[in-house]
Amino acid sequence: MIRVYLDTSVYNRLYDDRSQLSIFLEMQATISILNLIETQKIEAIDSFVLEYENQKHPIPEQQNAINEYLKKSIFKQRVNELIKKRANQLELNGNYLELKDKLFEGETVDSLYEKIKAYQDEKLSQETLNQEDD
Repeated sequence: MIRVYLDTSVYNRLYDDRSQLSIFLEMQATISILNLIETQKIEAIDSFVLEYENQKHPIPEQQNAINEYLKKSIFKQRVNELIKKRANQLELNGNYLELKDKLFEGETVDSLYEKIKAYQDEKLSQETLNQEDD
């Protein structure tokens, strides 16, 4: 089965201004992909990076809706040194999105890596405790 990793910008496309044709078409494509995930024709991949970014979302209703989509994921990618290295490469090439600049102003790849790693460790610890309680 095909697995897809959707960046937060893909999930947020659902809430963008639909008056521009390109945005409308991208939104339709996003809806189609999410429908394929819903019907289990493809599998979504979540990550602690996505969850961390989404918790910073300024609009709670959209944050909650995106969380519901993330819950449908069958696999969760953990942060690691390879991902950190790739993020450093993207940072050098100037590929940050405007929203990420606003959400993480003043952050570097290193500082975000440490925060996401701590978030990941906390979540994994909670999951372990929940499993022990069951």
